[in-house]
Amino acid sequence: MHFRGDLREGLPLLLWWVDQGDEDALSATSSLVYELGMDAAGLRGAVMRRVRRDPSVWVQSWGVRMLCSMGLPATPEEEEFLAQSGTSETAAERPPLAAECARALAKVGGSSESILTRVNAGAPASDSGAERLLLELCDASLVFGDGRCVDALIRELGKRTRAARMAAAVLPRLGWRAVRRLETSGHHDLAAAALVIGPLEDSFLREGWEVVPGPPSTAEPRIAHLHCDWLCYGALQIYRATPYGDGLQLERFDLWLPTRGRGLPAEVVQYAYVSREDAATVARQIAAIQSTEVRVVPGGVMDVGFSSDSRGGDCFARVSWAWGAQADKVQERRYHGIPSDREFPERFHAEALARVVEQLARGCRWRVRRATIEDCLWVLARSTEESGDAELHREYRDFYCKVLMAASAWR
Repeated sequence: MHFRGDLREGLPLLLWWVDQGDEDALSATSSLVYELGMDAAGLRGAVMRRVRRDPSVWVQSWGVRMLCSMGLPATPEEEEFLAQSGTSETAAERPPLAAECARALAKVGGSSESILTRVNAGAPASDSGAERLLLELCDASLVFGDGRCVDALIRELGKRTRAARMAAAVLPRLGWRAVRRLETSGHHDLAAAALVIGPLEDSFLREGWEVVPGPPSTAEPRIAHLHCDWLCYGALQIYRATPYGDGLQLERFDLWLPTRGRGLPAEVVQYAYVSREDAATVARQIAAIQSTEVRVVPGGVMDVGFSSDSRGGDCFARVSWAWGAQADKVQERRYHGIPSDREFPERFHAEALARVVEQLARGCRWRVRRATIEDCLWVLARSTEESGDAELHREYRDFYCKVLMAASAWR
């Protein structure tokens, strides 16, 4: 849905929808608020009145989404509402609602202290629900460039509180993004765990398999180049990172097949700069993951099946990199589709490495430029390498040829 016309003319209708509308009306209003962003600030009072009056899950959910879309600094009442909703038993039973509350609280600049206070008071009741909420809150805060939530969890460490137990479990799962803060505060054991656990926690590992960390490395690797192809749900993202000053320049080619949706125009390239500190920590994470061993648990039963929510055959990941001292020695991990038992470790490593790049990309402040002939030639060459699936390979090759032909007209 798109809003046309003067917002002041449509505001009375939107106010009525927020105050009296059913689920469909609130859904439509939420879509409009998403488009309007901060311009919809006149609705925030009505949103708070509705969520206070109606405890229905769908009302709470749409209310959280609208506050998040506005992206305005939270009032004390709004911050209390988001913290209360995120730690409620309803949110514990509905993880998407807890995640929405965490993202909204992070986007509006809310303090994590209110969440920690509620966690220490026993809300939500389940430890898994509390861990998930704190992880979502830290993850969303880091995406918005705010590390206060991570700092608050680090301050809890060593205390005899429930939040301290949650912090010890959550912080390593943030991976490279928490490493420097943990090392600076003296928690070197958790920092070492973060380098190994990090993205592995979100990677697919079925019963019967285990991850064995490799020997700790004292080297400080520096990325000479880093490429990542990540294909899932019909979209292909290609990342290219190269040294830039003391850090990295990260470029993203975001492409969709015309039959499967729409992404950015093919001639657009997104780019961002990565600081020296982040580039160094990402390199350490890559080296730590590369040194891990994925193996069958001794005496266990091998299981490489996929659960119902796992990705199917339309999936491909390839990550290649080289260190500064050995720029000519390219290392690579890749997988495609559903692996056999022999291929499963390769799939696990490739997905974990791709998630490191994905985490890096989510925290970037992207700019946009027009693609050049050199960009298109590089993407074409990258995409036409063997992917392991002939039909998929041919589909993308044909698509990129069209991109290249369109780019040729710019000369």
